[in-house]
Amino acid sequence: MTSETTARADFERRIYRRLTDTSNADPALALPAPHQVTAEPAVGHVKLDWPVVPGAAGYLIERIDGDGEARLVQHGGSDVAAVVAPPFADTGLADGVEYRYRVGAVAGADQPAWTWSDPVSVRTRPGQAEDVAVRVDAGVVTGRLNRLWHMIGSERLTQLTFGDDGNGNDIGAEFAEALRRAHDDLGVTHVRAHAILHDDNGVVTESGYSFERIDALYDRILGLGVRPIVELSTMPATLARDPAQTVFTYRGIISPPRDWTQWRELVGALAAHLVDRYGIEEVAEWGFEVWNEPNLVVFWSGTQAEYLRLYDEAARAIKDVDPRLRVGGPSSAAGEWVEVLAAHAREHDVPLDFVTSHTYGNLPLDVRPALRRHGFDGIPVWWTDWGVGSTHFGEIHDGVAGAPFVLSGFASAQDRMEAVGYWVISDHFEE
Repeated sequence: MTSETTARADFERRIYRRLTDTSNADPALALPAPHQVTAEPAVGHVKLDWPVVPGAAGYLIERIDGDGEARLVQHGGSDVAAVVAPPFADTGLADGVEYRYRVGAVAGADQPAWTWSDPVSVRTRPGQAEDVAVRVDAGVVTGRLNRLWHMIGSERLTQLTFGDDGNGNDIGAEFAEALRRAHDDLGVTHVRAHAILHDDNGVVTESGYSFERIDALYDRILGLGVRPIVELSTMPATLARDPAQTVFTYRGIISPPRDWTQWRELVGALAAHLVDRYGIEEVAEWGFEVWNEPNLVVFWSGTQAEYLRLYDEAARAIKDVDPRLRVGGPSSAAGEWVEVLAAHAREHDVPLDFVTSHTYGNLPLDVRPALRRHGFDGIPVWWTDWGVGSTHFGEIHDGVAGAPFVLSGFASAQDRMEAVGYWVISDHFEE
């Protein structure tokens, strides 16, 4: 095996253990197993179906291959193993081989399956795949389309100030053109970008705060008809507990603040400045998202408890400026920490106006049951990062599978979310 293959196998084993081991899980989040799982054989794939389990965010599918080893179906190496709903086609299988499946419901992407359905066995069919006939009656109204792509993801807006990259590409101009086309051609209204508090923007100075560079960036995108989702990251060096903890070539600081009061004051000053400059009616249409993927050590060097403190201080600072301003999180990778943040917000009476998370290579799971459990069922759900894959230079991004994947994602999330932000809008990608 190559080192890459070995690493992937180790990752899958750890994911399997985490999502099948209930020893450290909360029994209050245990769900019953689906019943009457069916398996329909076909050439090269198996179609599975089962009744929906109330309260489920998604479902884990376990497959036993010819070697007798049980594995969670990873469907292309997604960062989330669960699928959002039945039916599901397990593709890429050998013809004429018997497979055995069972299904477990989970309360969240970071929750295990407590019970499993009775197993079902099926043998794929040999031979050639049959043609598929599709008929569309454009005169039939089936529902109202929710244009979830009105929000998109972007690299840091500081790229708008960049010039020629040495290869004849004017980065700032091309980045702005991507945003313009997103607005004019796709109807995009909001963009979520990284690192607005990065030291490149000179936010914290010796004499206090300076928001001139942020103003210039926001003026630019507002002039294109696109509003910002203000991702409150990364940490300014003078505020950071450990400024040496960074990510990416632009060295965004991922450290918690050394002084929580200073963090709260910075966030409050930024929110107050934006309201003063653009007006409360305008800024109330934006959103303040606290950090980026704090459940990954590459983006947050603190603990989960410290992230919740980071969120608390920011949320209260923003609401002190004006209650109409919207604040949310956890902006997590792989659909995690939504239940954690919702439970924390309810217990400590912390504002939570919307929730955000991310998924790659899979459809976003249903977090509505988690929000409902903690009294936040009515708030918007924004998937602020989503796409075919998170790796760089992946052929699938520009391959024929990309388009149907994106369309299936938008279709799946129609009645569960208010925005699904495809990542990223521009090919200029420092990260």
